[in-house]
Amino acid sequence: MKKFTHNDHVISAYLDQSFLSGMNYRDSLSFRGTYLYSYNSHLATLDIPNKVVLIDKYICRYSVTTSKHTTLLFNQVPSDFTMYPINLSAKPEQNLIEYWKDIEERIVKFNRARTVQSKESHKYHVQEFLTEALAYAEYTSIDKRTKAWKYHAQITKQLFQHKLL
Repeated sequence: MKKFTHNDHVISAYLDQSFLSGMNYRDSLSFRGTYLYSYNSHLATLDIPNKVVLIDKYICRYSVTTSKHTTLLFNQVPSDFTMYPINLSAKPEQNLIEYWKDIEERIVKFNRARTVQSKESHKYHVQEFLTEALAYAEYTSIDKRTKAWKYHAQITKQLFQHKLL
């Protein structure tokens, strides 16, 4: 295992896969193959052929240090890669349902917003989440007959109802 003096060097080696494994001297940030760890918690998975980085949205905010590790990762991921903040321990269908729930929460916030600026901000986030959710569904090839896709139909209805599409 290669030891690095700086965390940004660990992230760089992880992203370009120049070593099979590596870690910083404090062992707070490490990687083995395509898996990145912060304090031995699985923080991210790299899918090079598809140019995707899957980040655990719960682990990334675990501590101040882990948040810094996540920021370093976000800053170094190549621009042609897609990043999906998901629950790495959940199945793709469950993650898609979580995307739909996030969109529902934004719809509620949009409806409660009092200023035009705030409404526009929530509308923008709804559309961003929707784009990301649909891209994630395509990336994971989720069957359109699943509960997750039925949830999508309900969300789409709400989006049209509130004039967000």
